[in-house]
Amino acid sequence: MPGSHVARIVTAVVALGAFGAACAPSPPPPAPTRLQVTTQLTVCGGVIPPPGQPWCRTSRVARNVEVRSGRDVVVDGTTDSNGRLLVVVPPGRATVAVTDANDYEQCDTVTVTAVENATTPAVQTCTIMAP
Repeated sequence: MPGSHVARIVTAVVALGAFGAACAPSPPPPAPTRLQVTTQLTVCGGVIPPPGQPWCRTSRVARNVEVRSGRDVVVDGTTDSNGRLLVVVPPGRATVAVTDANDYEQCDTVTVTAVENATTPAVQTCTIMAP
């Protein structure tokens, strides 16, 4: 009988060890690689502003955008009314461009490097030169 008592204790210790290993916290998953896209519209010209006021005015606007990695579209979406959109992308070089630009707008295409496990800002601007 003493042998069976020892066997039960050893079995209990082994079982608790396995249970402890199964309950050990796993490392957290890596943070996603993201772009914080901001779209804005700059209007220059038009009515002559009062002295001390800027000739150009910039505001954030909602736009349709696409993010490319090389020739491939990685993600597309629409910025909100504050001109912001947060998207998950693969790390590396990415370009951001609006897809709904009017003929009279001059829109830039922004190139950024998306940093792995971080959020990288990308500000895209369209400009209207008013007479």
